[in-house]
Amino acid sequence: MRGTELPPAPEAHIAHEEARSAPATRDHVARHMVDIARELGIGMAAEPMPASEEQAAPEQEGQRYAA
Repeated sequence: MRGTELPPAPEAHIAHEEARSAPATRDHVARHMVDIARELGIGMAAEPMPASEEQAAPEQEGQRYAA
């Protein structure tokens, strides 16, 4: 207001680490889907299959999965 120089602009230096998440495994996702289905009252067939059995299972044409 008096026409003097302005004070220097404040500088913000915030140090943080970026969290790096690992992608979920099929088994982990399947377990969560069963938990979610149970909470919503949606009947999912059975417990999740381990990833090795899941890959070995032949896929049927026209088979749909709940999302």
